[in-house]
Amino acid sequence: MKKKSLTLCLLALGVTGLTMFSGGNEASAHGYVNQPASRVVNAKANGFGWGPGEISSHPEIISTPQGVEAPTADLDSGKLNGKLASAGLDVYSPLNEQTSSRWVKNTISTGENNFNWHHTAVHKTNRYRYYMTKQGWNQNEPLTLKNMDLIKVIGQPIGEDFPKGEGFTPAVDEMQQVNIPTDRSGYHVVYAVWDINDTINSFFQAIDVNVK
Repeated sequence: MKKKSLTLCLLALGVTGLTMFSGGNEASAHGYVNQPASRVVNAKANGFGWGPGEISSHPEIISTPQGVEAPTADLDSGKLNGKLASAGLDVYSPLNEQTSSRWVKNTISTGENNFNWHHTAVHKTNRYRYYMTKQGWNQNEPLTLKNMDLIKVIGQPIGEDFPKGEGFTPAVDEMQQVNIPTDRSGYHVVYAVWDINDTINSFFQAIDVNVK
């Protein structure tokens, strides 16, 4: 009887372990921009999927748009330059491809535009920040912060985090107004960043837009 109980216990632990490892990506995956649709959210329209002729070797791009996450310091140090869209994660690396025609674009206008973060889990937050490619940027070179301007910060100034556990709590759907500069037109990339307070990480979203 004891042997049977031990076996059942070990089996249960094994299942738990498998769940922890197989669900690890989901467990650490907590937010994405769905308005305007980000590059990873717009996966199907951008050619990632399971049908004939579609890319099926990167399931995270299709199933886990909320998983583009890396240490905040990697962005601020420049480590993510050239890999901004993927946050340096191999499973999202196809998102780093950058040409003038590769990505489906959202039509927006200059002035105030609504950007919505959908949080699959809510974290205490230091800030949100938005960058945008400069007018005249090279649309066929990898994305870097050097090619972008900071156009909006919501929360604490960059580098001035709240004490741990004292950040603000966003809504599950956090609608934010972002002013698109009047000197922008045509194809641009808006790069949205969610800086977490209760971990060392941020979430990153590349959003392809056509400014009318």
